[in-house]
Amino acid sequence: MADPICRWRNATPETVCEIIEALPKREMSEEKFREVMSKSNFGSDFFHTPYQLACQLALYYIDDNHIYHPRFSENITKEAADKYLHYWFRLYYIPNPYTKKGFDNLSKPQYFEKTLFESLQKRNVSTDFSDLLNKTFKDEIGELDILKNLINRYSDLLEIENNKISIKIKDAENMEINVDRNDRESFFNSFNKKSSEIPYPHNRIIFGAPGTGKSFRLKKESTENSFFSEITRVTFHPDYSYSQFVGTYKPTMIKADNKQEDENTRQIIQVLQNKTSSSQEKYNILYDKFKENNLTLLPFLLGLYTDDAFSTRKKDGSATADDNNAERNHGKAIRSYVNLKSENDGEEISYKYIPGPFLRTLVNALKSNRLNETKNYLLIIEEINRARVSAVFGDMFQLLDRNEYGESEYEIQTSEDMRNFLTEQLGGNKDDYQTIRLPNNFYIWATMNSADQGVFPMDTAFKRRWNFEYIGIDENESGVSAYEIPISRIVNEKKIIKKVNWNKLRQAINKKLISLNVNEDKLLGPYFIGEKDLKSAMQNQEDFINLFKSKVLMYLFEDAAKMKRNFFNCDKYIYSEICKEFDKKGIEVFNFSDDEKGELKELEIAPNPENPGPASE
Repeated sequence: MADPICRWRNATPETVCEIIEALPKREMSEEKFREVMSKSNFGSDFFHTPYQLACQLALYYIDDNHIYHPRFSENITKEAADKYLHYWFRLYYIPNPYTKKGFDNLSKPQYFEKTLFESLQKRNVSTDFSDLLNKTFKDEIGELDILKNLINRYSDLLEIENNKISIKIKDAENMEINVDRNDRESFFNSFNKKSSEIPYPHNRIIFGAPGTGKSFRLKKESTENSFFSEITRVTFHPDYSYSQFVGTYKPTMIKADNKQEDENTRQIIQVLQNKTSSSQEKYNILYDKFKENNLTLLPFLLGLYTDDAFSTRKKDGSATADDNNAERNHGKAIRSYVNLKSENDGEEISYKYIPGPFLRTLVNALKSNRLNETKNYLLIIEEINRARVSAVFGDMFQLLDRNEYGESEYEIQTSEDMRNFLTEQLGGNKDDYQTIRLPNNFYIWATMNSADQGVFPMDTAFKRRWNFEYIGIDENESGVSAYEIPISRIVNEKKIIKKVNWNKLRQAINKKLISLNVNEDKLLGPYFIGEKDLKSAMQNQEDFINLFKSKVLMYLFEDAAKMKRNFFNCDKYIYSEICKEFDKKGIEVFNFSDDEKGELKELEIAPNPENPGPASE
């Protein structure tokens, strides 16, 4: 007789939660694992039968090096366990490393649910459940009640009533399996979500010339189908650091702990902190509070808070000989060594570990992943090469190597500070977070412009951990092909406004730059001028002309055509003169050849009557 599933108990959410609660939540040696389980609620009995169900449910496995690997790094809810069982049942195959006997007539492992479904499809009629099992898997199958419960609760394809099994839907997902029935690691990993099933790469950099739509593509693809439950965006800059990106201790304002203060103490502190009262007035106010008990403490306290002089009295009200100078000076002397009560409405400065966007996103992804939720988290990095990425990522760089399931191939050791933070956020104890990996629901996408000024080079080791996608210079030009922009020029000492197609002007500029051996990543993309400005260009003619000078002309002068003095048709190669010549000549300020102009044409239009603008001098 062959048993497809362990007969110890039904595979229910309650059973799954109970097992996970007992299992260690981090990798360890098999010897240590057995020691931990012997002290659990199961005791040493766990390794008699319960372990078999736990392994068949892929809640853990022991590899060939005798290392224990858990599925979950924290306890999960019954709802999460129910979701996991639904997912697990679809992928469960027999025989597997934990089916102890039977199935000798099967040439290779088969998906349990799918194989039953296909066998029943051939019969095209409801049939006896036991008979179908025996004939499909070529053996006498036991534990029918456990199998019935699994099918009726977790199968999307089949249902059983009165020992008759029937089909719920007509089609099943096309899945193939080709594994060694005794391979424990393959069995465990078969319940991971493979990267081939994931629609997007985990580590992704979009690059291209300025204005090609890099940020727009990431925004569109990250929001178009609700694949990501949470999106975090950060922009790198030259001063950006590891502590900002990952996390570090920072000073924060917290509410002062006043639990140990009685009302009398609070009143005393309030008087001492009062900036409107003189030192003498404070002494007089507090004198009666200290007269009966430790009067010499009062000048000491005032010395902590003020440098001003004040007269002191004895208990009988008469003046002291030296105004308690010794006590007052003691207070002054130790002022820098004590933490005075804050004057900020009961707040005081404390130091706390503050996570950066990387660690915040990682924690959220880990929380979701451990609850078996189908939520994905995306961190978008704008201008990734404007910072020194090797310094910003630090040791997190090692986590970027992903395996076929989208998880980090290698783990890294965590710092004490990070372990404390992860324990606070995720629960458990610090030993659970000695190392970390990126889960498969954590994505990092970025944009970069390799030819821009003020960027830092990336080393090859960093680059090879990313999927690079290039946006060609004309790839998105259809979106701007109809936009016309105003261009001014002086004719017979009169200013006129002409219009020109933005995309054709852009292409002519690029053609000129290419003829001067300028690299493609310095050319003008279709959206070098934003679509919002292109749409309103003809309604705000003078504003747009000024914008064109400050964006297009300045970029060409300072960057793309910086060393190409014959790019502009201008006697003096300085920015102010180029702008003046542009006002006079319009597009003739560009030293276009007839071939470079191509189909570029200026059409005269009437200036905007509300803002015609003066003629340039």
